[in-house]
Amino acid sequence: MESKSITIGISNGWKLSVPEGITFAEIEKSSGMEFKYPPLAARENNELRTLSEEAHDGCNVSFIDGRCEEGRRIYRYSMVFMMLKAFYKLFPNASITVDHSVTGGVWCTPNIGETFRSSHMNQLKEEMIALSEQNIPFNSSKVKVSEAIEIFKKQGNHSDTLRLFECFDNTDEIIELYDCGGYVDYMLTRSVPHTGYLKVFDLLYYPPGFILRFPRPKNPLVLSEFNMERQIFKKYSEFKQLGKAIQVSDVADLNASVVAKETQDIVRVSEAIQEKKLAEIADMIYRQKDNIKVILIAGPSSSGKTTFAGRLGIQLRINGMKPVAISVDDYFVDREHTPRDENGEYDFEVLEALDLNLFNEHLEKLLAGEEIELPRFDFAQGKRFPSGKKLKLQPNQPVVIEGLHGLNDRLTESVARENKFKIYISPLTSLNLDNHNRIHTTDTRIIRRIVRDKLYRGRDALGTLKKWDSVRRGERLYIFPFQEEADVMFNSFLVYEISVLRNFVEEPLKNISNEHPEYSEAQRLLKLLQFFRPIGTEDIPQNSIIREFIGKA
Repeated sequence: MESKSITIGISNGWKLSVPEGITFAEIEKSSGMEFKYPPLAARENNELRTLSEEAHDGCNVSFIDGRCEEGRRIYRYSMVFMMLKAFYKLFPNASITVDHSVTGGVWCTPNIGETFRSSHMNQLKEEMIALSEQNIPFNSSKVKVSEAIEIFKKQGNHSDTLRLFECFDNTDEIIELYDCGGYVDYMLTRSVPHTGYLKVFDLLYYPPGFILRFPRPKNPLVLSEFNMERQIFKKYSEFKQLGKAIQVSDVADLNASVVAKETQDIVRVSEAIQEKKLAEIADMIYRQKDNIKVILIAGPSSSGKTTFAGRLGIQLRINGMKPVAISVDDYFVDREHTPRDENGEYDFEVLEALDLNLFNEHLEKLLAGEEIELPRFDFAQGKRFPSGKKLKLQPNQPVVIEGLHGLNDRLTESVARENKFKIYISPLTSLNLDNHNRIHTTDTRIIRRIVRDKLYRGRDALGTLKKWDSVRRGERLYIFPFQEEADVMFNSFLVYEISVLRNFVEEPLKNISNEHPEYSEAQRLLKLLQFFRPIGTEDIPQNSIIREFIGKA
């Protein structure tokens, strides 16, 4: 009997007639398409699929490799999964936490009952290499949360994951578990088909744990360069300690507080910690008030820079200083002089989109005690005009500049370094779902931005997701290379915030249909949000950073 055929569309415009039951991996090999880098997963009608799944009749298929965000995420989660399988084989009664990202990798902290030494790490690396050579498949199964609870009870080394699932809103909800050679765990994304896909990695000993290194974003066949961001690392570690003080180390702890109706204290303590940090930064500036003339605030999108700048200003005024803010946006060059990107579009994020000469001339005059007239940029007309507003600095009146390029000395090259105080702000998210599944800072930021764009900019979630890649590109080019030059870093993440934001972001994400490529990203974020029990807004202070995104009460 002849096998039945189905028709599928390929992203390059081809239509293929293929046998029913064909997997995406088989389509990749038989399509005749040439791939510079091996595909890691597929999109079927914009829904993310593993390569080992079967295609459906009439579907449209595109392939994902390690150069896109989705592909990198699949590789990294799969690599962590393989590392966990190797770890528990070597140390069956131990535990390990996948803590937070560093440039080119992720930091992991094992607890094996003794000091974790480089010899232990080398054992782990050898076991991982052996697993990658065995092509062990990642098998997925969809089960009820109640079934997952029983599976983790039997496996015995997942008490944190067990607590997470036990706090689930609905234990009849269907989730996806993965099994790799008998090791079962939960993963926040899809996996590669088997361990043979996971060849590019390394382990770097970094007591009391190690760093699992990943491939380069632009060339997934080559190991990424490692750069230890010591200030970022310190802030993540600091937040972990604060989490213990609040008694919220992971999402299970947070959900337990919601069930017990104890979130009011968590909100108050979290906000108080941020206010204390703000006061400490203001005190640092005050102690150097004779030298500091310019305060620069920079950070990636949706970090809470505007609220932070306002609250810092209040703390400085308490110390007797009178900061004055200058908007960098008013120093854009006229539209016809704006640089264009590789696609011929206006590039408003490049430094040359600003009139650096005028900006520095004004700074020089202000710091010399002279009066200036501030410009006003009309975005509708794409032109800069005189504003009529005059400014002259008084004693104890530093200039506050908030913007994308704040940490880049080229923006303020007329000001000596000793006269500048640089602040980097970001919601550094070190709250984990469980010991093995991190919540990425990028996810916190995109959730914040979706909420803010809908409330203040009339943009739906689809529009926000469409722009996100270009936003991230600007950050990689103009913010992250300079973050370690900051004099101080401020973590704007609040341990309770995703539980609050869930109320605002869930419905907009559900409205994104599979007609759009952004559908798979929306589904991934919804998958993350389902683990958070919602928290109301009634206890959130009006000056909270979260109010910048959800609005005032």
